[in-house]
Amino acid sequence: HRDLHSFPTRRSSDLIIEKENIRKTLDERIAAGMRSGNFAWWEMQLPSGKVLFDKLKTDLLGYNQEDFNHFNDFMKLVHPDDYEKAMNAMYDHLNGKAENYIIDYRIKTNSGDYKWFRDIGSIVEKNTKTGFIRVVGIVQDLTKKKEFEAQREVLIFKMNERLKELNCLYKVTNNTNDGELSFKNFLERTVLDITPAFQFPDHCECKIIFDDFEIKTENFEDTNFRLVKDIVVQGEIRGFIEIVYRNEINFTKEQSIFLIEEEKLLDSLSKIISEFYIKQNSQQKLKDLNQNLENLVKERTIELTRERALLNSIHNSMPLGLSFKDTNGVYSSVNNTFEELYGILASELIGISLEDESIPKNSFIQNTINCDKSVRETGKMKTQEYWYTDNYGNKKLFKVIKQPVFDSKNEFLGILSITEDVTKDYEIEEKKMIYNFSMENAPDAIFWVDAETCKFFQVNPATTDYLQYTNDELLNMSVADVDINFDFTKWKPMVRLLKKAKSIEYKSEFKRKDGSTFIGEGTTRYIEFKGKEYLLNISRDVTERNKLVKAVVESEEKLSNILNLTSEGIFGIDKIGRASCRERV
Repeated sequence: HRDLHSFPTRRSSDLIIEKENIRKTLDERIAAGMRSGNFAWWEMQLPSGKVLFDKLKTDLLGYNQEDFNHFNDFMKLVHPDDYEKAMNAMYDHLNGKAENYIIDYRIKTNSGDYKWFRDIGSIVEKNTKTGFIRVVGIVQDLTKKKEFEAQREVLIFKMNERLKELNCLYKVTNNTNDGELSFKNFLERTVLDITPAFQFPDHCECKIIFDDFEIKTENFEDTNFRLVKDIVVQGEIRGFIEIVYRNEINFTKEQSIFLIEEEKLLDSLSKIISEFYIKQNSQQKLKDLNQNLENLVKERTIELTRERALLNSIHNSMPLGLSFKDTNGVYSSVNNTFEELYGILASELIGISLEDESIPKNSFIQNTINCDKSVRETGKMKTQEYWYTDNYGNKKLFKVIKQPVFDSKNEFLGILSITEDVTKDYEIEEKKMIYNFSMENAPDAIFWVDAETCKFFQVNPATTDYLQYTNDELLNMSVADVDINFDFTKWKPMVRLLKKAKSIEYKSEFKRKDGSTFIGEGTTRYIEFKGKEYLLNISRDVTERNKLVKAVVESEEKLSNILNLTSEGIFGIDKIGRASCRERV
């Protein structure tokens, strides 16, 4: 076995250095932690009064550490209002009345401001023989916390004051809605509701003067602590509200006797009283009007009943089918024409929606649903045409206008459908198309003439081809411009003759645009349309036909002359074997 003394040992000096380093490191960590929380340690020795402390303590106050050796060096900086309670707290701890020393106080900084400190300490060493006492503690800077608490207290105070004011306004406003309350009783209630809304309600009194009314709280007295607000009705001062604090109250220099919000409260109350007076003053006028209104309502009810009956009569007698669907697509109204057009009774539709799943969806119903949906979504009118076959097999062409209906607030109420049977219009339009097609493609010249002015009114392409003028040129011309034989003195007599005969045949010579002429013959017919007289002419160029006829006549004359000169018998046989002969056969 090795001798214990053979193991290496550490020198005591090394151990001391190591312990000192550990202590120093620990002190640095503690100091860092305390500084991060604005904590500083301190030590006081009694009875000498000597103090030792962390430099942070004087740094927080802006002083040099060397200027503070005795606890009185600190105490003389404590706020006068906090000095006595700070000293008493220390005495109580030193005398055993308190387990610890703990106190919050204000202390003056080098700049002259005050900071809030919290001191916490206790006795760590006490020698009854020598009287030596050592007190150790920490101090914390509470300034920001105190400022926050002060701000919070101010905010809470303001919120409480606003709540009192709002409660007052609520009560007074609520009283204005009491239809049985007289104006005097309203003022009496208001006086009692006002005082609890002010800062110091236990010392507050109120008085309201309005015309001959004087209403006040029981202990009202004139003082120097007063706030007054006039009551103005329609530009005229009719009274005032007066708030006073009794002389028994003592205000500090920091206290505002009346808050700005309290002045605003009185301003609002003054307006409420004014408005309530106007309202009360109007009550009698309203009562006087009630009877007249009742009479007017009765008269108007009778008129409305008549108007409703008239509207129903018009509604049902209109030649258009009317129906109305609400926001859910449910029929709420249809007129008689609608029933006739669709061959369905109103009782079968009212309260029904075509969108109901129980209703079979044919193409007509689905088309109607889709159209209604489009009108609801766009809020715009929609027009459609479709063929409809009613329950009796009648096929009709309907033109339907679907109009969205809105109230005065632009809220959608439903869809008004207006149905018109345009079958006849369709047939007329079809005939018109056939007429126009006939006019455009007819080989003969067809033209309308104004019976009074004899100007061309309408011409077809064949007319422009015959005369070699454009359509626009002819519409600015008259018959006299193209008819070589036209005699205006015979025009009106000819029109009168046409009125009786209705139509006549004519033949005349016409001049083209290039100066050439042609023979035209045709028919003229008298037509009166919408109170205006027209002549409808159908004409064709017979120039070539006339030449051919002339040639045939000339040929027949030559043949006749030849036959007359021959001595032989001549006869002919037609296609069915009949013989024709001339003389000398």
